[in-house]
Amino acid sequence: MRSTLAILSVAVLVSCRSTRPPAPRETLDEAGIEKMAHVLFNAYDHADPDRFAESVGPAFVLIDDGHADDLGAVLGEIRARRDRHAPNRSRTTKNERVWVGGDSAVFFGESIEHFPPDGPKIVGDIDGYVTLVWTHDGGKWKAISWQWIQGGLAADRAEWNATYADSLAGRAPTGTGRWYNAEPNAFLVEMVRARKPGFALDVAMGQGRNALYLASKGWSVTGIDISDEALREARLAASEGGLRIDAENAEAATWNFGNAQWDLVTFVYAAGCPRPSQDSACGAAIIEKLRKGLKQGGLVVVEGPHSDTRPWGFDTGELSSLFKADFSILHDDVVDDVSDWGNQTGIKQKLVRFAATKN
Repeated sequence: MRSTLAILSVAVLVSCRSTRPPAPRETLDEAGIEKMAHVLFNAYDHADPDRFAESVGPAFVLIDDGHADDLGAVLGEIRARRDRHAPNRSRTTKNERVWVGGDSAVFFGESIEHFPPDGPKIVGDIDGYVTLVWTHDGGKWKAISWQWIQGGLAADRAEWNATYADSLAGRAPTGTGRWYNAEPNAFLVEMVRARKPGFALDVAMGQGRNALYLASKGWSVTGIDISDEALREARLAASEGGLRIDAENAEAATWNFGNAQWDLVTFVYAAGCPRPSQDSACGAAIIEKLRKGLKQGGLVVVEGPHSDTRPWGFDTGELSSLFKADFSILHDDVVDDVSDWGNQTGIKQKLVRFAATKN
């Protein structure tokens, strides 16, 4: 009888345990995931290994621009900073987005890390994009992956360097083996044909197809671009052609256009310049710099994709609206034509061509 009762007692106990509801899971919305991401960032930046460990799962991995570290390695690096009393880091995050679905969530955002002096370590600001993957672990949300890739100007420069190098080597997957039309822009050629040469600024000059053409027609040309490879090719072509151009490694957002300095400024396939998008490097400040930099009677020439073709393209009439003060509009056309950039196979797309002179 005792044996029977013992067996029944065990059975009842097992039955009770098997039917007991699981521990309630922590539920979070997008705002909650964003808050957890910032807690994780703060623990990492302030060298707090205990708080960091509380936020991540045992299989956590940090992938830093292609290099992977497991949780042990990450905690070791954090402890090392704590033990040597390294100064705290900080960061600015923007353009944050969160996706939550079932047992997982993804956080994405641009993160500009601020590194204070710390011996021979990195000093300054590093711009990148962060992706955090979260999942449930024992009823709690835990980060299992942190991936960082380079962003900002450094990433743009690396991308454009590769683009021009591939084009030079004929490796671009287009009909010509390059990403661009190597001839000067036809609309620009038309717009300067009857103008007296003067001082010209070629914004986002690339490998110099337009700057070299202008120089060959007697213009004194300055070209700016962020691509080291493009500038190298432009300088080499100028030397081989017996032409003189001033090629500077700079971005339009920070470069000084001067005051009443230019007879011509071009934005030919300049990745949306001078569209004043809030997230674009080329914004309303560039319009103001252009107003100051152009001489009276100076010409601005723009060609690029329409917004129906590329997200960074121009809307119909947008440029006329931007330049309606102090400028006389010569052209503001939307045309179907072959783009100078992209698939060089003769396929037409919607383009914007704009020209105006400063009153």
